[in-house]
Amino acid sequence: DSIVVNLGKVNSRRYLRVLISLEVDNIETEKEVKENKVIFRDKLISFLSTKNHEEIGSTSSQSMLRTKIKDLLNKEFFGAAEVITQVYFSDLIVQ
Repeated sequence: DSIVVNLGKVNSRRYLRVLISLEVDNIETEKEVKENKVIFRDKLISFLSTKNHEEIGSTSSQSMLRTKIKDLLNKEFFGAAEVITQVYFSDLIVQ
């Protein structure tokens, strides 16, 4: 499912629409991610809504964003383990 958030402030006229896919290290992690999809989505919405256009607009900032999302989800759900190995944006629109 796509995630749509206002960028920066609640009343901001800029928004982000993104479709995120996660690469994980094993089938057990994949099952856990699927079972907790709503919680993962909530964490992503909360995280992305704090960003502004400059933090998302360039290729280098998108690369950093992928790393931050990966680190956030690994820390929140799996402690220190690096079970989410990659984050992919299959759709990313900033307007």
